[in-house]
Amino acid sequence: MRFGIFVLVAISILIFTHAQAFADEQSDAVCKELENMGVVRIDEDSKRVFMQMQLEQISTPRKARSILRSVQDLVEKCRSSWGNTWSVSFFIESKYAGYKDEPQILDSIANGNWAQSYIGEYDRKSNKLTLNPSVPRKLKSFMAVLP
Repeated sequence: MRFGIFVLVAISILIFTHAQAFADEQSDAVCKELENMGVVRIDEDSKRVFMQMQLEQISTPRKARSILRSVQDLVEKCRSSWGNTWSVSFFIESKYAGYKDEPQILDSIANGNWAQSYIGEYDRKSNKLTLNPSVPRKLKSFMAVLP
């Protein structure tokens, strides 16, 4: 009788382990697929997503919400610990996607290319999207509220 229980427990553990591995593989595939939507990099520490995007794609609340819902899906499925405390930086060119104090960005800061490419900043906590955050004469912001 004890041997039968042992075998039953061992089989249950194997099934659970296999099911968990399959679920992890499925989750990884979903995260990779979502990251291909224009995500250039993810800063885990600052809970920030850097994306390559054109200004026209985020220029209105409706358009922005469409993109931001996809980012929210990415966060919920792949970075659930972030909750609603994440942000997104949008750049026209992926090579400029980064913080202005990073060594590889410094030359593009000096020549103005970084500021021209940095077209948007979204803060999930406040639901505020700021367009052209580095160009004061073009600065514009609006609410892009997500569910």
